[in-house]
Amino acid sequence: MPEARSPSLAGQLPRLMVMGLALGLALAGVWVALGGVAGLAAGRAYLTSLNQAYLVMLWAFIIRVAASLHSRPETAPAEVPGMWPAAAWMLGLAAVLLVWGGLGARRVVAGDWASLLALGLPMVLAAAGGVFTLWVLERWGGLREPVVPAVVFCLFALGLSLLIRVGAEMGAVGRREILSYLAWRHAAWFGVGLAAMAGTALLASPRRLARLARKKYLLPVGAAGLLVVTWLVGPEINGRRLWLVVGQMSLQTVEAVKLLMVLFVASYFSYEHPQVINGLPMGRRPGVLSVVGPYTLMLGLPLLALAVQKDFGPAVLIYTFFLVMLYLAAGSRWLVCGGLLAMVAAGAVGYWLHLPRMLHFRVRAWLDPFEASEHLTRGLWSLADGGLWGTGWGVGSPQTVPLSYSDFAFVSLAEELGFLGGAAVVALFLLLAWRGMVLAAGCRDPQDRLLAAGITVMITLQAVLVLGGVTGLIPLAGLTLPFVSHGGSSLVVNMIMAGLLIRIARDGPAS
Repeated sequence: MPEARSPSLAGQLPRLMVMGLALGLALAGVWVALGGVAGLAAGRAYLTSLNQAYLVMLWAFIIRVAASLHSRPETAPAEVPGMWPAAAWMLGLAAVLLVWGGLGARRVVAGDWASLLALGLPMVLAAAGGVFTLWVLERWGGLREPVVPAVVFCLFALGLSLLIRVGAEMGAVGRREILSYLAWRHAAWFGVGLAAMAGTALLASPRRLARLARKKYLLPVGAAGLLVVTWLVGPEINGRRLWLVVGQMSLQTVEAVKLLMVLFVASYFSYEHPQVINGLPMGRRPGVLSVVGPYTLMLGLPLLALAVQKDFGPAVLIYTFFLVMLYLAAGSRWLVCGGLLAMVAAGAVGYWLHLPRMLHFRVRAWLDPFEASEHLTRGLWSLADGGLWGTGWGVGSPQTVPLSYSDFAFVSLAEELGFLGGAAVVALFLLLAWRGMVLAAGCRDPQDRLLAAGITVMITLQAVLVLGGVTGLIPLAGLTLPFVSHGGSSLVVNMIMAGLLIRIARDGPAS
C-alpha cells in the first residue's frame, strides 16, 4: 500500500489561521476578564469588562468549533468528543456568575453565596445531566459527533441563563407565578430532552428507520389527526386550541407534527421515489404528477388542520419546509418558485380580506409596529438599547418586553449581550446548519441523507422565521427559538432531532 502523504503547510494554513484567531480571542478574553477581576478587588466597576470578556470567549468558542468542522480527519489532531460540549457548559456557568453580579449590583438579589447557589443550581444540574448523557453516548453509543451537542448545549445554556435572569427579576418584584420558576421548569424539560436525545441516538438504528419508512403515509395522517384532537379537546387560550393537557403538563402538539413531517419526507423520497434523488436521466424518472401529487396531498393534511386551529406560524414553517425538501430531493426550481409565489399570493389575499384575522393582525403589526404592536415595538427598542456590547448580563430590562422568555428571547439576549451576542446566536445556528448539511452530504443511504437534511432544514427555518420576526424583517410567526426559548414540547422534539443527527453521524457517513 502506498504511504499516506503528510498534509503540506499550505493545506493546513487556513485551519491554522482560524485556530490562531480563536486562540487570540481566548487570550484577549482572559486578559479583559483579569482586568475586570482586578477592578472588583479594587472596588471599581467591573461588570462591563467581565461582560466584554464573556462575549470574546463566546466568539472564541464559536470560531474554534467552526475550525474543527472545517478540518479533515486525516489532518486534524484527535480531539476528545466531550471537549467542546464541556466548553459550552463552562460558558453557561460563567453566564450565571455574570447574571448574579449584574442583578446583585442592582440590588435585585443578595450578593451572598446562597443567592448565587439558588441562581446557578438549574445550570449546574443541566450541565451535570449533559455531561452524563455524553458519557453514556460515548460508552455505549460510539459517539463520534461532538459539534452537534456542543452547539445545542451552548444555545440551551444561553437560553437558560436568560430564564434564570428573568425569573429572578420577576421574583424580586413579587411575581411568584410561573415566571419566577422559568429556569427550573426549563431545566426539568431539558432532562426529559436529554433522555429523549440519548434514547434516539442509541435506538434509532437504520433497521428501525427502514421499518418506519414502510408506514410513511401514516405519519402525515397521524399528524393531522393529532392536530384535530387538539382542536377538539384542548383548552382554548386566546381564541385558539393549541395544547393538550396531560395531568400537570401542557403539550403543544404541533411540535410533534414537525418531527413526523421530517420523517415522512425522508421516507417518501427514499423509498417511494428513490430514482428521483439518485439523479437518473429524465427519461427514466417518473412523471412530475406521480411524485408531487401524493407529496402535496400529504402536505395538505396537516396544513388543513393548522388552518382550522388558526395557527399561522407553524403552517408557514411546514409549508416552507416541504418546498425546500422538494428542491433538495427532486431539484425542481420551478415547482419551488411556484409554491413560494402561491404562498405570497395567498397571504396577500388573506391580508386584504382579513381571513384569517390572525394573519391580518400580524402583517399589519409588521407594516406599522409602532401603531399596531406593543410587543414588537418594545422588542425593537430593546434591540436598540443593546448597542454593540450590550447592557451586560442582569443589567438590561428584558422583563419589560412581553414574552421575553419565549417568542422574544432573542431580543432579550441581544439587549444584554448586544449586537455581538446576537450575532453569536445566529452564528451558532449557522454552525448547526453547516454541520447538518455536511452530515447529509456524507451519507451513503438515501434515507439518512434526507433525514439529516430535513432535520437541519426544519431547525434552521424555524430559527430564520423567529429571528426575522422579532427584528421586524418579516411578520411575526409566533414560534419559539430552538433550544433557547422556554417551551418544553419544543425543546424535547428538537433534542430528539439532535439525537437523530448524532446517530446519523455514527451510521451514515460513506466509507
